[in-house]
Amino acid sequence: MNKVNFIKLVVIISGLLLILSGCGASLENARKLNSEGKRAEALAMAKELLKDDDVKVRIGAVNLIGNIGGKQAGEALIDVLDDPPPVKDAAIRNLGKLRYEPASKKLVSLIPDARGETFEELAKTIRKIGPVATDELVAKFSSLPDNGRDRHKRMILAVGPTVAESIAKNLAGKSYYDNKANFDILIAFKNPKVANLLLEHIGNIEIADMIVEGLTKLGSSAVNATISALSMLKGRSGDTEMKERLIEVLGNLQDQRAVPLLEEMTLDDADRVRNKATTALRKIRGF
Repeated sequence: MNKVNFIKLVVIISGLLLILSGCGASLENARKLNSEGKRAEALAMAKELLKDDDVKVRIGAVNLIGNIGGKQAGEALIDVLDDPPPVKDAAIRNLGKLRYEPASKKLVSLIPDARGETFEELAKTIRKIGPVATDELVAKFSSLPDNGRDRHKRMILAVGPTVAESIAKNLAGKSYYDNKANFDILIAFKNPKVANLLLEHIGNIEIADMIVEGLTKLGSSAVNATISALSMLKGRSGDTEMKERLIEVLGNLQDQRAVPLLEEMTLDDADRVRNKATTALRKIRGF
């Protein structure tokens, strides 16, 4: 018998023993067992309480399961995600508390019907679980037709910039058209982290123009990251096209912080780079 099956057997036996001993299932008793360190017995009783007719009792049981923690607790909470909103919302919240990654796919499947507090709890929990959940969210968004993406787009924006890395993973190997929806979301975040993620793809000729456009739309939040990227190429021979793109971005952003570096780039070995830097400086200086 493997470890997982053994733990399940312990939980089942513990529940049976509690029933046979006359110890009735109640939140008070379950909490007492947990406070005494009898987690398996407390979990077994709490799972029984998930079937109670009283919504408040079920919510209390969900919260207790979240406090108990562990794989068995996570599995029990997933089973409650099909309950009505008050109980479902508590389960979603506690899955976030546990950062239970195996729940990611089920959580994302709830998005189309999520409203109000349920939607808000889903966003918080996906954010807390992290990359596994955000990858699942972005993968689902990308698989949907354009006219069926609205709810998932709203969820991505609600989760916030932490989802940016999951979106950036999907940029490589796709055309300008296929990436447009992803770029629109990334730009909406207006976050310096997004600028760094976009800059990782500036050498990809297939989407380079979109990267330049995206960095430009990010505005001031892209300035420092773009200056850093160009500084790394300063004085190096070659990389002409990448230098040109970065200089173009700085010219478009028209931020005075870029002037010293652009002045240095007017001394680059390549004519194209020198000309691009001169043009960018004229944009910034207004002539």
